[in-house]
Amino acid sequence: MRLVNAAKSEGKPLSLADPACSRVRVMSKAEFESRSTSEIQAIFRRQHIVVTDQAFRPCKFNLEALEEIARPNQPIIVNGHFISNSQPKLND
Repeated sequence: MRLVNAAKSEGKPLSLADPACSRVRVMSKAEFESRSTSEIQAIFRRQHIVVTDQAFRPCKFNLEALEEIARPNQPIIVNGHFISNSQPKLND
């Protein structure tokens, strides 16, 4: 708790008192969505992002919940790299 209190400035958390020095960036959904991918990545290099008005739907962390985001075999692009989850076929 001492470290949490030490991270405050004028009784406010750094994310509010001095956002540039904080490890947490607080922004609205509109602000987050207005930023480019490269801007978001640059922020993530220094800070965690908390989106304050993002809708949240509780769900279990299981295959069914993950399949709502994307099919398990659906290729995706991450940082410009093509990633496929296809399993290699083994020869008998």
